Amino acid sequence: MRKAFYLFLLFQFTHLSIIDAQRNEYWLNSGDLSLRQNELQIALKNYNFHIENNPDDPIGYLKRARLYEAIGRKSESYLDIQVAERLNPLSLMIVNPAMRSKYSAKKSYGYDFQNLDEAFIKSPSKLKEYKSLLDRLSLEHSQDSLLLDVIYEINSMNLDNAESLLLQIRETTLNQALKYDLAGKIQMKRMNYDQAIENFSKAIESDSLFAIAYHNRSICYKLKGQYQKAEADLDQAISINDNISLFYFTYAKLNEKKGTDQAALEYYSKALEIDEDYAEALVNYSQLLKGLGEYEEGLKYLNKAIGQSPNKIENKFHKANLHFVYANYEQAISEYDSFLDEHPQDADALFNKGLSMILIRRTPDGCQEIESSLVIKDSDKRRNLFNMFCDL
Repeated sequence: MRKAFYLFLLFQFTHLSIIDAQRNEYWLNSGDLSLRQNELQIALKNYNFHIENNPDDPIGYLKRARLYEAIGRKSESYLDIQVAERLNPLSLMIVNPAMRSKYSAKKSYGYDFQNLDEAFIKSPSKLKEYKSLLDRLSLEHSQDSLLLDVIYEINSMNLDNAESLLLQIRETTLNQALKYDLAGKIQMKRMNYDQAIENFSKAIESDSLFAIAYHNRSICYKLKGQYQKAEADLDQAISINDNISLFYFTYAKLNEKKGTDQAALEYYSKALEIDEDYAEALVNYSQLLKGLGEYEEGLKYLNKAIGQSPNKIENKFHKANLHFVYANYEQAISEYDSFLDEHPQDADALFNKGLSMILIRRTPDGCQEIESSLVIKDSDKRRNLFNMFCDL
């Protein structure tokens, strides 16, 4: 009997807590509705009710600050922002798109072959450069076709198929360097970097003007942390052919890894001078610009990259990020869900989806998404955000 009584009390307490939470949200939501209908005094009254009942909630102060700004009461707006910042410094992202951009997880393309199912792995191939090379070699049509098939399979991450096809190609003095290069790329994507370097070096021995092989070997050196060797190979590749955008893209990635971001910007810019529609360079350039505080310029390049292939899976993530920055949270959540359908363990998408939920007051669900993301990929910055919004 006593147990039933305690359960009844627990139910009553929980039920009342839910009602209180809904009542508190009611004033905030009513204020938002009145503001949209340009009923400014009613909106102010609703925000005041919310703040009186929730003095520790920074969101109410920020919404009232926005209203004060609209009606010219700037000093009161400033004071409300100061209160909100003291309560939770990160709450300011609700009214600051640049801050949302800063704290949302971003992705750029790179040569990380640890998980070949990742959406943002950059292939070290630009197909048109290999096609141009095949044209110069004047190979038999059957060999030409098989070599192209190998390149397609490598770019599609079908490494066993690529290796099987490569073994079918009869080696000649004309194709020897290219065969070694493609064998090296297969080993590079398998993360057998020493074996890959050996193959690329053989390709260079066969043809000392084979710029692509120098480039590919530089990626292996970079992944092994041998940055000076990586830089020397990229310099050699560019000295042989300075009109291949891929080489400048890779040089930009090398400078990002070294922490020389201004040099990275210059190399991305050079890659885009050669190929203004280079999607991966557009994305990486935009993310680096935003990270360096050039927020509007970064958004411009990201919009261009998305516009080229809006249905590409990577661009679902980028579209979601744009919606998030522009405070279109419901659309952002929908795009993150679409991306997560194909990459359900993607920590960045889970984190950003959770943050979007928090900013539309779906805090428990949002915190759960962020907590799930931290299990996969933790960081001090993300953990601090989680503590600010969720560890209450």
